[in-house]
Amino acid sequence: MAIVSTFHQDRFWRIRSSRVIYVYWSTRP
Repeated sequence: MAIVSTFHQDRFWRIRSSRVIYVYWSTRP
């Protein structure tokens, strides 16, 4: 159970961070 939870959490943070980076780069002057 803990392994599955950790897997989903890692996937969630990876998508979240990549989205933040994408927005950051796309909004640069």
